[in-house]
Amino acid sequence: MFMPLKQDIIIMTSRNIIIFLLITILISSCAVLAPSKHTLFTVEKAYYQSWMSDTGEKGTDVHIALVNVDGRVSFESLVFRGIKVRAVSEEKGNKVIVRGTINTGPSVIENYEYEVTGAENSLIYSFGKETFVYPLKNIERKKTRFD
Repeated sequence: MFMPLKQDIIIMTSRNIIIFLLITILISSCAVLAPSKHTLFTVEKAYYQSWMSDTGEKGTDVHIALVNVDGRVSFESLVFRGIKVRAVSEEKGNKVIVRGTINTGPSVIENYEYEVTGAENSLIYSFGKETFVYPLKNIERKKTRFD
């Protein structure tokens, strides 16, 4: 029966430690190169405001103020109370404002499209070829607006 010598055990252990360290370094360097999920922007404030026009049309506008936005992020849509709508974004100073309008009933908005998903409040965005979902919590309610 073969018994490894003490020096053979030390060499095998050293080799395993070196391999482990190399793998750890490789994995950590990949994490730096590829941005992790939801670190591409910071939500500064999110609120919604219901509205009613004098024509009887009514709905809700959702506003999300973002800071520290990576310029390669594209905001696709948002979900509010289970309804998914197209997101519109605009830069204002050092912020990006993302908005979405949820109409209840017939709409005079051209090309208004929505999808009832039942999903939780969230902002859907893409980075590169991947799409991500950012959960929106604590969305503040503002007083109803009458136009």
